Amino acid sequence: MGSWVRTICGRLKQRLRLDVGREICRQYPLFCFLLLCLSVASLLLNRYLHVLMIFWSFVAGVVTFYCSLGPDSLLPNIFFTIKYKPKQLGLQELFPQGHSCAVCGKVKCKRHRPSLLLENYQPWLDLKVSSKVDASLSEVLELVLENFVYPWYRDVTDDESFVDELRITLRFFASVLVRRIHK
Repeated sequence: MGSWVRTICGRLKQRLRLDVGREICRQYPLFCFLLLCLSVASLLLNRYLHVLMIFWSFVAGVVTFYCSLGPDSLLPNIFFTIKYKPKQLGLQELFPQGHSCAVCGKVKCKRHRPSLLLENYQPWLDLKVSSKVDASLSEVLELVLENFVYPWYRDVTDDESFVDELRITLRFFASVLVRRIHK
């Protein structure tokens, strides 16, 4: 008798997809708490349902925007029978070296133009430079920073983020320059 009840409960659990609901509650606790509070308030204060409709409309708008963002949105697909099938793009023609998009980070990027990505946003990709040249270049960049940036910047603040960004910008400039020389 006990095993029969367990199998029925297991099938019911699979049918209702309670594990998906539990995962949603773990992933979005604030949204689920807000939904639960609005449901309880609607049941207890049904006389003031016309006032609560303002909040229900807000929740419906938030859910609509989340669901309309697309298949890669933050909320899971609520229609379990509908499966999203993306169009197959030729990844070799979009990203010939197999790198991901520099703007969004996705491998199958359909939004950004791939001709701009590899050369304009990541000029250091597939750039062959010997380790001696790289070490010499980084030493020159460090000397430039030590002699021309650190003397006045240490008086302003101790934060190193500006110097790090400047270092990245100088490396970017050097890689663009090397790439243009190779062309």
